[in-house]
Amino acid sequence: MSVELQQAPDFQCKTLLHVRSAPPSAHYPTWRQWFGEAGIMHLEPEAGPVFSEAYMALQAAMAGQGLVLGQSILVDHDMAAGRLVRMLDTPVSLRMSYYLLYPQQSQGELAFELFRTWLLDEIRLPLYGSTVSAGGQNPVLPHA
Repeated sequence: MSVELQQAPDFQCKTLLHVRSAPPSAHYPTWRQWFGEAGIMHLEPEAGPVFSEAYMALQAAMAGQGLVLGQSILVDHDMAAGRLVRMLDTPVSLRMSYYLLYPQQSQGELAFELFRTWLLDEIRLPLYGSTVSAGGQNPVLPHA
């Protein structure tokens, strides 16, 4: 069931900002995918400026140039400060992972195990003191 545009924010009247910096093997959600998850019909989800870096697209959104899909970990601080606002709460998970690679002989060494434990503890902490919802992306707008 799709959401009528009269019920959802009118995305047809907004400029969609796109990020195309990912390597071909990585999966970053597109507006087409996000609209599908949200059940919103959009005539031209591929239209709009394309940025090579997420940071540039986020800066454009903060400058009022359009809507952007942003990773929670990258936008939570700006949302808390009022520079960006969430239009709808429809997260789409990233389908990618990060790996800690190391030489086999490092496993079991005290220094390595301390570093590994520290790193795992750090990634569990909220960024900027806010709660981070890992893996989700949401469209954000500059605060009016």
